[in-house]
Amino acid sequence: MNESGPNGLLVLGDNLQSMPVLLGRFEKRCKLVLVDPPYNARNRKDYPDEMGHDEWLSWLEERLRLACRFLSNDGILAAHIDDSEQAYLQILLDRILGRERRLNTVCVKMSELSGVKMRYQDRMLPRTKEYVLLYGATESARLKPLRRSKSPEKLAEYADYYRWYLDNPGDPVENWQVRPVREVMKELGVSRTRESLANFRLAHADRMVYRTNNKGFDLLPPEQRPSTTFAKLKSPWGEDHVWWEGKQMLFLSDYLDEPLGDIWTDISTINLGREGAVSLRSGKKPEALIERIVELSTNSGDLVLDPFCGSGTTGAVAHKCGRDWILLETDPDIASRAKFRLESVAAGTDPFGITASRGWSGGGYFQSTDSMSALSERVSHLFQHHE
Repeated sequence: MNESGPNGLLVLGDNLQSMPVLLGRFEKRCKLVLVDPPYNARNRKDYPDEMGHDEWLSWLEERLRLACRFLSNDGILAAHIDDSEQAYLQILLDRILGRERRLNTVCVKMSELSGVKMRYQDRMLPRTKEYVLLYGATESARLKPLRRSKSPEKLAEYADYYRWYLDNPGDPVENWQVRPVREVMKELGVSRTRESLANFRLAHADRMVYRTNNKGFDLLPPEQRPSTTFAKLKSPWGEDHVWWEGKQMLFLSDYLDEPLGDIWTDISTINLGREGAVSLRSGKKPEALIERIVELSTNSGDLVLDPFCGSGTTGAVAHKCGRDWILLETDPDIASRAKFRLESVAAGTDPFGITASRGWSGGGYFQSTDSMSALSERVSHLFQHHE
């Protein structure tokens, strides 16, 4: 196993016992604490999931209070939950970290309209969503802005508005010239079918332009309004705009993707059971979902804690993304599945999940332990750069 790269630690045992031991070394060291507890949804498969409501809240609060102590001052806590206890978990986290520390409540599409859930559609809507609650440890915590590609259908619809072609983008703005895109295509001998128009626009996105309203331009006094067809203007907030006869010029190249919002419907759960080559019949998360949370909240080399390890998705994704990680798991059988998965990740033999998109071919190192007495000694040799 190549020890250069990310490091990890898998701990078997009650997280209520292991977290106090780890706090001695890692208090305020974790950039991300990712919590995926039993949902208390009366859906027991791989682990108990049927506590009384008050018992579940009390059980979880003890663990969350410990887990939050691992957060660095700019750290992020991400908690997965479904409808069963979402509102109560949010209130609990509001109490532990403060309502003002709640950054987002993200809604995630987590299943398709098929399977067991469809049995009850005569009395209720099928549930296809879950939540990710995002909190900052302090006011200095920030989520990183991410962008995602627009769907081909949405992009084609949007690009249809861009019907002008900028001939000379290298010249001063005041000398720019634009022509209808169909005229340019005819001159180049390109067919003007709907498909070829769409392809041409995307291939020349940095020259495809559109005029839109800008209220700031409307408020300009006459003496500040440019006399040329095109001109550079700066907004009161310091943003650069291009004036186009009283309107603003937009470039298609600036809108090929869009900011990530708080409703995530683009992460597939199809064939989720194959990821990591380990089974977990309920609660398994797509690697792409964990990757997004990791990218939102951490940088390469940061430390991630997951006190509810499950199938090991958090460790697998953190490893592939170049983050160090600590996973805690109570159930020996589930921990053995996670260990098998993580060994494959480090060895570069796991072909699933985000392996291809991250260009992951193996590396790094991790240890596992089921001994609380040996835990302190183990952690003293790991994560030296997180001192």
